[in-house]
Amino acid sequence: MKKEGGAEVAKPKTLILVEPISTERSKLAELLDTRGVGTSEQPKIRCAVDALHYMEYLSVVLSKKKFDIKVKELQASYPDRANEALSMAKIMAKVLPGGDVEKSLCVRISESFIFDMESKRKQNGD
Repeated sequence: MKKEGGAEVAKPKTLILVEPISTERSKLAELLDTRGVGTSEQPKIRCAVDALHYMEYLSVVLSKKKFDIKVKELQASYPDRANEALSMAKIMAKVLPGGDVEKSLCVRISESFIFDMESKRKQNGD
């Protein structure tokens, strides 16, 4: 018997939102592993959200100076994704409610030397 053409019914898909639930290093590493990003020197950054979560992890495990260097490396490797993640961090640091875990992580990012340097450049007209 010949099968007739036509639309196949799409299978239902489940979307799972994964966000930081703690500022603990191990919990952030678990989040990165769940997303398939990893915590190595060569993360698998597929989108700005991956970059943001990786930066959140780095903000907890590195000094501000080392964090600044690592973010510059991410900007060199993934310019659009890293810069979008930095913009997201700035916004989230301001708009998320006070007790939100991700807010505290984004505040850490937004207080980094990266933003200090950006504001100095703007003040100097660069």
